[in-house]
Amino acid sequence: MWAREGLHRSGLAELVGRLHEPAAGLSLVWQRMLAVLRVLNGDPRVLFVGEPTTGLDEDDALRLLALLKEEAQRRAVLIALHNQRHVRFVADRAVLLAGGVVQEARATQAFFPRR
Repeated sequence: MWAREGLHRSGLAELVGRLHEPAAGLSLVWQRMLAVLRVLNGDPRVLFVGEPTTGLDEDDALRLLALLKEEAQRRAVLIALHNQRHVRFVADRAVLLAGGVVQEARATQAFFPRR
């Protein structure tokens, strides 16, 4: 079954025993991770994700971002984020959009220089 395989492959094996449960009963981070896995099952060339960490505590946010970062090794992943720490954690490149126009785009390390 693709769901079991996908959970194991993505480091979410602890959810295998909960496949019978409605997703709405799972924690918010598990719901978001499952949503990502559902999309990935279609094998898209590009994964677009908008504000995936909203409402998550820092540990859960980093866990979800780690999943997305890992997936970025296999395909292009575009993530819209407002949290600069999260951008630093997950992104190779950062783009600043304002008024629907790209204001700046560069490698994340150059975008957020160390102070």
